[in-house]
Amino acid sequence: INLSMAFHSDAGTYLDDRIVGTLMAYTPFDNDNKTTYPAGGSRMCNRDLADFIQGQIVEDIQHTMCPTWPSRRLWDSNYAESRNPKVPCALLELLSHQNYADMVYGLEPQFKFIVGRAIYKAMVKFLHAMDGTPYVIQPLPVEHFGMDRKGNQVNLHWDAQLDSLEETATPTYYIVYTREEGKDWDNGQ
Repeated sequence: INLSMAFHSDAGTYLDDRIVGTLMAYTPFDNDNKTTYPAGGSRMCNRDLADFIQGQIVEDIQHTMCPTWPSRRLWDSNYAESRNPKVPCALLELLSHQNYADMVYGLEPQFKFIVGRAIYKAMVKFLHAMDGTPYVIQPLPVEHFGMDRKGNQVNLHWDAQLDSLEETATPTYYIVYTREEGKDWDNGQ
């Protein structure tokens, strides 16, 4: 296991129409007050992980859905979710499920996708920053998928969906898996 993240939605509330926004919590010590992991390395990398995740989430939300989405703070706190794991860990308070303005976004499927992908991207970038290797983010699903049938032949067509938020997510090829009736799927072509 390379990292751990707790996902919460109780980041506070306002009585007006303001968005509460995103907060990340981390703990720089464990239950025994140690500041290093059993395998070595400083637990301050928890702060780095929190920073990667919060930064990516807020940046992606601001560029796609809500330019004023608040980035609250990185919070040095003592929560079990960010204290107990023996690997880099952080606690995400994405938004407040008690706050109407947050939940206008929180119930939106596109918002959920953007946040999920932002978390994935942040984790990949954090792990690769830790070991110094390059990374490639998975491209977005294809768009405008269709098929045309001519006799016994079916031609598939689609457009690549470019990710304006991630330059490494540009597809270079696609693998198409096929199956004849009564047989298993092939290994792709």
